[in-house]
Amino acid sequence: MNIAETREEIRAQVAEHLTMWAGKCMSIEVGGLSLELAPRVGGHIEISRFVVPRAMRGEGVGTAVMWSVAAWADRMGYTLTLTPSKGFGATSVARLEKFYGRHGFIRNRGRYADLTISEAMRRVPR
Repeated sequence: MNIAETREEIRAQVAEHLTMWAGKCMSIEVGGLSLELAPRVGGHIEISRFVVPRAMRGEGVGTAVMWSVAAWADRMGYTLTLTPSKGFGATSVARLEKFYGRHGFIRNRGRYADLTISEAMRRVPR
């Protein structure tokens, strides 16, 4: 299987798992990719873990999955939140912030702060 097929297979499996959301913590492990979602007070969903295997980084796997998660959240009316961290193997928080920014996340501070959310970034449904 080439990387495009792998990317699409992982994206499709994650999307399928999301259809089973029951409002509880959910852990999705597909093809080495790890995604954890957790409901929070106030109705938003925290992405508490999103790890793309090193061998798949830079191949569009993370982008495909993140767009799939964002589309699901939009359909369901959920705000997504997260705090970028190097704790799961990333090399740069700034690079993660750019990645999430390309998917509609904004920093949760200053005039854009939602004080009901403790995570560093948020994405409102579109």
